[in-house]
Order: sequence, then C-alpha cells, then structure tokens
Amino acid sequence: MAVSPAQLQHYLKNITYPASKQDLVSKARENGAGEDIIGRLQKLPEQQYSGPTDVSEAFGRSA
Repeated sequence: MAVSPAQLQHYLKNITYPASKQDLVSKARENGAGEDIIGRLQKLPEQQYSGPTDVSEAFGRSA
C-alpha cells in the first residue's frame, strides 16, 4: 500500500520533534494507524528524527 507523506503525517499529528522511532510508532498507534504503517515505522533506523521531512524520507526507504 502506498502511503503519501500527507497520510503519514496525519498519523503523526501532534508529535513533538525531535522524536525517536519508538515515539513515532507510539504516536501513530495513538492516532489510529493501521498495522501496515506501524510495521513500516518499526523498520525505520533507530535514530532521532528532527522533523516530518526526515520521517518521510526514511519511511519512503522502508518500503
């Protein structure tokens, strides 16, 4: 399933950056993301993400 950057950010609304991978997963679950999106977030590298662009770029590579 293709997820646009806008859709991804919808599931990460109200997250505070910088954010860890676990922060992203937790916020996406809280905002109702499906297991497909959660699974891809869990594949992201363990690092601090400084903003939506960092997350979108890493998420795109995790497909």
